[in-house]
Amino acid sequence: MEIVVPSLAVSTRGLRDRSGSTLAALDWVSERGFAAVVLDATAADARPRNLDRAARRELAAGLKRRGQGAVGLDLLIPAEHFESGATADRAAGACVDAIGLAAELRAFGAAIVEPVVCVSMGAEPVAGVVESIESAGERDGVRVAMLGGPDDARLLAVELGPWARSGVDSATRLVEIGSRLAAVRVDRFDRRTLTQVGACVGAMSVASPGAVGVADLTDSADPGRALEACAQVWDVMGGGTPPPL
Repeated sequence: MEIVVPSLAVSTRGLRDRSGSTLAALDWVSERGFAAVVLDATAADARPRNLDRAARRELAAGLKRRGQGAVGLDLLIPAEHFESGATADRAAGACVDAIGLAAELRAFGAAIVEPVVCVSMGAEPVAGVVESIESAGERDGVRVAMLGGPDDARLLAVELGPWARSGVDSATRLVEIGSRLAAVRVDRFDRRTLTQVGACVGAMSVASPGAVGVADLTDSADPGRALEACAQVWDVMGGGTPPPL
């Protein structure tokens, strides 16, 4: 059986504020040799509600000019927005909008076949919220990965940093999640987290080959160095020891 090593995508989350715009963040990512990206759907210039069809077409064109493709979108608004009746409808609407943008970028040839929208979801969302979001994803052919969501969510996203800090064997946990795994996020770039990356890539390749890997540089003091360190250990066949950060 051929083992397909999942590629590592870079989220523009956190980079947009440093770079000044989403397109400038894409330039930063491209300059470092990465073609797979995840767009931050909370950024003003990439927020689905702010983009008409012409703006969406231009965003797709900007990706293609740089030789890049979106593997998905990050919509990491506060999880409690899904747990309050006062905000749940608006939060769910933002998710549906992000799903629509992902599907439209695919239609423009600037996203993968099954893009992933990553959503930070509390364990006790308002009744019906998860079902409505997942139904929208199924309708548009977009995977919705719940980060910290309810146990019965169809697809899950995980962050390696918290697991590494608490001593969890991340690779074993990914195998346990199996085909429900849609995204693995490297959100910390310390030695403890990076040491687990190679085994996690191997686990993804076997347990859920379609899952995507995402480098989220939001909390990194030195994004360039952090991304380089992550890339060095991502290739499961190459292994590698993470450099000190």
